Amino acid sequence: MTQKMLIAKILVIAGTLLTLFPVVAMLGTSLFHLISTGTFLMDYLLPAELALFGFSGILLVIWASFLSRDFQKPIIGCAIAIAILLGAGLLYVQLSGLGSSESDPTPLVIGFAIGIMVVYSLLLVAIGVFGIFMAIRLFKKKE
Repeated sequence: MTQKMLIAKILVIAGTLLTLFPVVAMLGTSLFHLISTGTFLMDYLLPAELALFGFSGILLVIWASFLSRDFQKPIIGCAIAIAILLGAGLLYVQLSGLGSSESDPTPLVIGFAIGIMVVYSLLLVAIGVFGIFMAIRLFKKKE
């Protein structure tokens, strides 16, 4: 096994775990609250609050994809989509006055914000799934 492939394996495992952590934490806390109280509550903003883990994982998975030359286009495409989505969302929140509490949140604004967070979470999961596929492919490769 070459040093390059060993590094790629380590990066893809660490990156996939870090990328999926925000979504797993959101689902885990929701499940814990459901079991303990019997009511379903989900903190849909938790993946954004744990974005440092997600962004770190994305960078590691991108690095591993360049080392292994696998899944580069879909992973980079999802990462660019995340950057555009979160940038547009921040711009919208600032321009609508929601970020500075200048305007009252309407159902449309709240729905748009929740929609952004759902798509962000799905893109994190997509990068995590590509990371899992890349790890499987890396461990099956014969040197």
